[in-house]
Amino acid sequence: MHNKKHCIHCIRPGKIYLAAWSVILLYLDLAAWFILPALMLLGIIPLYNPIIIIPALILPVLIFVVCTGGANCTVCNVKVFSLRKFGYNRYAHNWPLLGQLLPTALHVIFCLWYRCPACGTPQSLLRRSPRR
Repeated sequence: MHNKKHCIHCIRPGKIYLAAWSVILLYLDLAAWFILPALMLLGIIPLYNPIIIIPALILPVLIFVVCTGGANCTVCNVKVFSLRKFGYNRYAHNWPLLGQLLPTALHVIFCLWYRCPACGTPQSLLRRSPRR
């Protein structure tokens, strides 16, 4: 029941795809918050004006909030890329140290289908092939 053969068509494939890229951008931004100051203190990269650096680090967070707002599941209407806690399905994409957000985003980007973290329904971003 929970494999790619039984995928339903996602209603908002563009929003889901953009939200997946914004999740990747958010994880890169979180890493930059720790790496960039350390590199500046070590003198590897020159100190820039903080008026430029801080908005550049805040911009991906704003993109994440805007893009993930409309990325809802077709079946249960839960936000697919939500940072809130809710009951996760056992079929949801999950990596032990990374949780459900990043694996779901990577699966959307590379495979163009995903399982809803809440209900576990497989959903395809492309149209499903007609049954023969």
